[in-house]
Amino acid sequence: MSALLEHVFRQCGYMFKQCEYVFASCEQSLVAERKTFALG
Repeated sequence: MSALLEHVFRQCGYMFKQCEYVFASCEQSLVAERKTFALG
């Protein structure tokens, strides 16, 4: 049972890291767009 829980937690942690990465890259592109918009 604990092995199954460990597996589930590991999967959740992995998915959370993926979401964090996607969010960070979205944020970066938004910031870049804002800079371009401000300059233009």
